[in-house]
Amino acid sequence: MGINARHFRQYVVRPTLQEMGMWSEAAENLMMGIAATESHLGEFLKQHNDGPAVGVFQVEPATAADVILRYLDEREDLDDRFQDAFRLLDDRDLDWGDISLDRITEKLVTDLRFSCAVARVRLWMVPEPLPAAHNIPGLARYWKQHYNTAGGKGTAEKFIRDYREMVA
Repeated sequence: MGINARHFRQYVVRPTLQEMGMWSEAAENLMMGIAATESHLGEFLKQHNDGPAVGVFQVEPATAADVILRYLDEREDLDDRFQDAFRLLDDRDLDWGDISLDRITEKLVTDLRFSCAVARVRLWMVPEPLPAAHNIPGLARYWKQHYNTAGGKGTAEKFIRDYREMVA
């Protein structure tokens, strides 16, 4: 059994997105759906079959490093929001180049807000706008196309089912 969905939304997802200035009802619902379908709201913190993804949002550490080291480095406005809101790795003056994949992996597994922030920034990089907040099939398709990818084993149908069972 995973984390209580109402608590996860109220104490992790919504405040994380709000502090980053990336909140919308659609973004919140998408993040809840991702956590539900990727990890059953935290029931699984490591990808099945020894895959690299970890944490509630099943982010691959290499993807997180790319988000942090490449995208945030190019977007100072987001870099500042990301660091200030979450005191990334407990150091406001962090040198991004000093982050190891082991440390990123640890943070993705143990820090719910960090994991949520990385997953949200990853989706912020996508130029396509989010579907409407209550269009769960649309959010499922968006997740499949931009987060799970065409080669991923997840399906939009599973996202919808997991969302309805665990979140709605």
